[in-house]
Amino acid sequence: MLENYDNVFDDILLTFEEILWKGQPRRDILTSRDLLYLCFWMMWFALGVYIGYTGYFDYNNAYIIAAGAVVALLSLAMIFGRMNRKDYKDKNTYYLITNQRVIILMQLRYKRILEIELDKIKVYRKAVRRSGAGTIYLNIDLQDLIDAYHDYNLDGTDRPVKKIFSSTIFKNIPEADSVFVTLEQAIRDYKKEEAEYGNV
Repeated sequence: MLENYDNVFDDILLTFEEILWKGQPRRDILTSRDLLYLCFWMMWFALGVYIGYTGYFDYNNAYIIAAGAVVALLSLAMIFGRMNRKDYKDKNTYYLITNQRVIILMQLRYKRILEIELDKIKVYRKAVRRSGAGTIYLNIDLQDLIDAYHDYNLDGTDRPVKKIFSSTIFKNIPEADSVFVTLEQAIRDYKKEEAEYGNV
């Protein structure tokens, strides 16, 4: 289900292009990188609490107490900041599979659109959790990937593309197995149609 879906793909879709699936990342899933980040800053938070505790009960030193409080508060700020950034990014990321392309749209401080024709996808694989949610990885040639990226400012003007990822993903999507089957079938149908037109 798309929480923020409000015809966000209308100006991207081509004439006669058919939507096969659309979705967003699940916002209640933490990745392994998120967990490592949280563990790291939780250790700093615990250290800050320990410093403050020893400063109060063992040394009765205001400077030590203040140092512990700063470490603990900074750790909490980093934890909640990370979670807020993740939630904001996932809430404004949209995925689309059509009968012609895979499209990823991110509406953050700027608008990023990644459009990949189905025949440009060389390798695709999935990693699915027991809950059924998972991530689909798409690999295409670097030049095709560069051509697929389009960045825009909020006023619609072009923005230079500063960062390109070597692989494209549908991250933490619900019912990943079903979406993977849809993608496989779309790629097969597209290549079959291209071959038929080529033989005409």
